[in-house]
Amino acid sequence: MFGPRCRSGAACVGSLLISLMSESASQDESCSGSECENAVEVLVGPKGHRNLAIRGGVNIVQCCCSMMLAACGVSPSYFLAAALCSVCSAITLFYQWHTANPWMFVARGVVNVMNCLLSLGQAVHLFRHDWLETWGNDLMALKVCHVISAALSLLKARSLFLQYRFPRAGMGIRGNEQLFYRGCI
Repeated sequence: MFGPRCRSGAACVGSLLISLMSESASQDESCSGSECENAVEVLVGPKGHRNLAIRGGVNIVQCCCSMMLAACGVSPSYFLAAALCSVCSAITLFYQWHTANPWMFVARGVVNVMNCLLSLGQAVHLFRHDWLETWGNDLMALKVCHVISAALSLLKARSLFLQYRFPRAGMGIRGNEQLFYRGCI
């Protein structure tokens, strides 16, 4: 009546959507159990906290800002790599929001280690160039900011790895203690 049915006799939302989207679908098709489960899982919605999606959106905005700076010629290699790290972080946040997969803590930890190395590389790059000597010590603050950024990225990576390793440690009313530490960082 409403479309194909699963083998179990219950209406299969997944095969219904597939048949509606496919022009060549016939009414006598039936879906396999995995197709129904996958379609229902997609339609059920996210399993993670909504703040993961918000933070993923913020990372997309950060990626756009890095891409604009690279397009304007401001240290393009650094900002393109920073944009790549932001995209990777956004993907892991959105994926974790949708699936609640704890391996995304490890993936984001690796991205933070890459950010740490990227910031340290930029700081070393700024220290090596003689053209900065003409500016005097005015850019010393930028060098220090890169070193501090590298240290903070390393601390966030450590926190993400610890949250993956000890998921129930410090679990309270407001969440995991590692989330609190990353919020302070």
